[in-house]
Amino acid sequence: QSISEAVGIRANFEILAGDFSKSSRAFATIRNGQRYIVYDRKEFSWGTGKASWEDLWIMGHEIGHHVASHTFTDEYSSHEQELEADRFGGFAMFKLGAPLSAALAVYTEDHPASPTHPGSAQRRAAINEGWLHGEAMKAAEGNGVCIKGWASSELDVDGSICRIAQTCNGSQSLRLTCQDYDGAWRWIN
Repeated sequence: QSISEAVGIRANFEILAGDFSKSSRAFATIRNGQRYIVYDRKEFSWGTGKASWEDLWIMGHEIGHHVASHTFTDEYSSHEQELEADRFGGFAMFKLGAPLSAALAVYTEDHPASPTHPGSAQRRAAINEGWLHGEAMKAAEGNGVCIKGWASSELDVDGSICRIAQTCNGSQSLRLTCQDYDGAWRWIN
């Protein structure tokens, strides 16, 4: 909830705990039209009453998969999707008040790329980019400037071409917009 509030989105997904047999900590998925984030209960510190920065970064990353509609489409390679979710996770960490070092601490060891995930150096760069984007936005807001624009590439949502837009309308700063049959963009509630 704190991540969704910090980045200005509605939490339209459920969080579920599981016991994973593989070395995955969490994943985003859609089943029967419902969005989920499933996490491995033995990998998270929720039971202590306070989430660690690492826990929050992982949740931010998984929320990023939903925000970017990766669970709807296979338009990108998995590496591109992971890096986009990493950037969102870095942005969310900034919005939550995490220092850049805490955001980057998830990938302190170097790992090569795999068929599904980029190497840790690329992932650190993406997290850094997202965190710095949050910092730049805050600086611009402090000067009374709002930066409008596209926050995602084009997405196919139920046959419609859609994008996530950065707006300057108070608390709802990220909104989904889709093209009508005549090419005009319309807001989706």
